[in-house]
Amino acid sequence: MKTQQLNAEYLDISPEVAQALAEKKPVVALESTIISHGMPYPDNVKMALEVEQRIRDNGAIPATIAVINGRMKAGLSHDEIEMLGKEGHKVMKVSRRDLPFVIAQGIHGATTVASLKHKRPYILVGAFVVGMLLTPPDVFSQTLLAIPMYLLFEVGVFFARFYVPRSKAQPQDEEAEE
Repeated sequence: MKTQQLNAEYLDISPEVAQALAEKKPVVALESTIISHGMPYPDNVKMALEVEQRIRDNGAIPATIAVINGRMKAGLSHDEIEMLGKEGHKVMKVSRRDLPFVIAQGIHGATTVASLKHKRPYILVGAFVVGMLLTPPDVFSQTLLAIPMYLLFEVGVFFARFYVPRSKAQPQDEEAEE
């Protein structure tokens, strides 16, 4: 129960994502830096909404991840995506080392692939917690739900690195973002 309270204190899950998790539908996590830092407005917003729609068209639910007013969000509204797109480089690019600062300051932050990738241990635990909440109290059912959720996260992280453009100014080493 404490994990559930902690999540409610720092994390907002959109109704669409929460419903998908409850119904055991696939959820695809998307980073948000490409919206604020990767493309000019309004192309960035158009692209983000098109990607989300393609995910829906293929039977999954998109969960774009960002920090809005110091609250971690899994699944953004159209207005939140629009705001990230318009604000652009005013939105802080958030790696794992930046999350506590952005949350404490109550500001906006766009997540990077690195900030999602380094959350593996938490994602695995979170997947099992969701499995525990959504299934009968047996280990087999919980594992049957948790493993595919974790694998979807890993697949998302793997493919995301092929779609994130790197400038020459950015470090090539993933550990450099820590």
